[in-house]
Amino acid sequence: MVNNPDILEKEPISLFELSEELNKAKKRDGELSFRGQKVEEYLQQVMILKPKQAKELSKELNELDLARLKPEVVKKLIDILPVNEEEVKNVLSGADVTMTSADVKKIADIMEKYKSEK
Repeated sequence: MVNNPDILEKEPISLFELSEELNKAKKRDGELSFRGQKVEEYLQQVMILKPKQAKELSKELNELDLARLKPEVVKKLIDILPVNEEEVKNVLSGADVTMTSADVKKIADIMEKYKSEK
């Protein structure tokens, strides 16, 4: 008999949040499963920012208080870390979000700062 777990909630997470969850599982279980190890290897290759930087960036983006900048878009911006207005527009268009040029510039300026810190 196969278990069919109920989905209690759906919430997108960023790569750094996934990394934190894997670390919790590793501490709890002693080691990761095969699939968990593969995910951890992938994260080590693709994560651009350190978790502390990602949290700070998330806070800064949320402080912009832009109505169309939803949490899932913030997480995608952190994962991809676009550094200019054109790249920010590409990420936003992939999420079906439109913003004024001034708002896109604000986002790009913040992202640029974190790209140079990494």
